Amino acid sequence: MPAVGGSGSGLAGIAEPTFSVGEVYDRLSGAIRGAFPSECWVTGEIRQHTTSRAGHHYIDLVDASSGSGDRAPTLSVVAYANQWPAVTRPLREAGYELVAGMVVRVRGRLGVYAPSGKISLTLAAIDLESLLGRLALERQRLIDSLKREGLYDRNRGVPLPSVPLRIGLVASPDTEGCRDFLGQLHGSGYGFRVTLVPSTVQGDGAPRELASAVGRLDTGMGPAEIDVIVLVRGGGSRGDLGAFDSEVLARAIAMASHPVWVGVGHTSDRSVADEIASRSFITPTACGQELVAIVDAFWTSVSVRASYLAERGMELVSQRDRMLHRTVERIGDLAVPRIMRAEHEVGVLRGRAVRALDHRLSLPVAHLEQSAGRLGTFSVRCNAVAIERILRSVGQLGHRAGAVLDRAQERSSNWERLLAAYDYHRQLERGYAIVRDEGGQVLRGIAAFKEGARTVTELSDGHVASVVEGISPALLVGVQVH
Repeated sequence: MPAVGGSGSGLAGIAEPTFSVGEVYDRLSGAIRGAFPSECWVTGEIRQHTTSRAGHHYIDLVDASSGSGDRAPTLSVVAYANQWPAVTRPLREAGYELVAGMVVRVRGRLGVYAPSGKISLTLAAIDLESLLGRLALERQRLIDSLKREGLYDRNRGVPLPSVPLRIGLVASPDTEGCRDFLGQLHGSGYGFRVTLVPSTVQGDGAPRELASAVGRLDTGMGPAEIDVIVLVRGGGSRGDLGAFDSEVLARAIAMASHPVWVGVGHTSDRSVADEIASRSFITPTACGQELVAIVDAFWTSVSVRASYLAERGMELVSQRDRMLHRTVERIGDLAVPRIMRAEHEVGVLRGRAVRALDHRLSLPVAHLEQSAGRLGTFSVRCNAVAIERILRSVGQLGHRAGAVLDRAQERSSNWERLLAAYDYHRQLERGYAIVRDEGGQVLRGIAAFKEGARTVTELSDGHVASVVEGISPALLVGVQVH
C-alpha cells in the first residue's frame, strides 16, 4: 500500500505514492507485458557469448547502428541449458555456431530479472534464413569490393613455375586434411620440399592466423624459397569453413606475390578464398594430386627428349664410325700400291747410286795405275794431290747419293705413317671391336645379325667366337630431378 509521506516528501497535506523495490519491478514487468504481450523478434550484433557452469547460455546483443563502444544499447539474451539444444538445432544442422560479430535475428519473451535489475530476452528461436541471407550478402559484398579494387583476379595472374617442387603449406598439423595432402607428395617419389606454417582453420582466430601464415610464406622465411602457397583443411560443415569467407584472408591471398592454391574439403558452395585463389580444389588430396601431375608431366617431357637425344646421338656415332671404317679402307687401298711403288723406286735409285759410285771409283784407280806404270816413280807430293782430288770426288758423289736416299726414305716413312694412322688395329687398341660372320664379312648394323648365327669378334688382343641368342636395341638414359 502507498504510504503517506512526511516532511520533505512534498507539499504539506498532499499524499505522494511510494513503492517498494518489488512493486517497482512488478510495475515494470506489467509495463513490458503491456508493450510486448507476446514473444517478439529482436535484431542485434553478438558482442559476447558465454556459458555458465550449469550449461546456461548468455548472449549480449548490441545495436551497433545506434552507438559505439560501451554506449551502444545492449540487450541480454538468455537460453537455459534445457532449451539451448532445441533452439540451436537448425543452426547446427546448417553448420554454423553463434560467434561474436555475427548479426542475428532472435525471438523470445522480454522480461525483467529483479535480482540483477536487467531486462532480458528468454531465447525461443533463431532466424536461420535471415542469418544465412545476411552471410551470403556480406560474402557477395566482399567479392564485389575486391572486383572493384582489381584484386579478384590478381592472384590468378601470378605465374606458376614449370616444376613446383618447393611448397609453402598452411594447415593444421596432424589433421586428416594435412596428412592427405602430404601423402600425395611423399608417395610420388619426386623431391618435393614442404615448408609448413601451422594455423588453426576454424574458430574466431582462424581468419587472422591463416592470413598471417600466408603473409609469412609470401614475404620469405629466412632461407626458405617457395614456388606455390597451399592452404588445406579437411571436410567440415559450412559454418566450420567460415574462416575461408573472411575478408582478411581474401585480401592476403589476393595480394600474395606467389600463386596460392586452396584445397578445402567441400562439395557445395565455393568460399571466397576459392574465388580469389590462383586455383582451388574440392579436397586436399586433389590439390596434392595436381601438383604431382604437373611435375610428372615435366619429367615425362624431359625423359622423352633425353631418350631422343641419346638415340640420335648413337645413330650419329654409328654413322661416323661406318664412315671412318670406309675411309680407312679406301686410304689403305690407295696407300699400299703407292708405298710399294715408292719402295721400288727407292730400290732402283739405290742400285743406280751404287753402280754409279763403283764406276766413279774405278776410273780414278785405273788412271792411277796407268800413270804409275808410265811415269814410274812420281813425287809424293803429286801423288798426294791426285789422291786428294779423287777422295774429294768420291765424297761429293757419296753426298749426292746420300741425299737421294734420304729423300726416298722420307717419302717412304710418310706413307708408312699415313697408313698406320688409318690402320683399323689402332681402333681396336682404343676399345673398338669388329664383328664378322662365318664368311668373314663385317657386320655393320643390328639388321645384319640373325638369331642362331655364329660370329667372330676381333679385339686388340685376339678373337672371340659367339652365337647370337637374342637381338634388341640397347638405349640407356639417366635423368634425375632434385
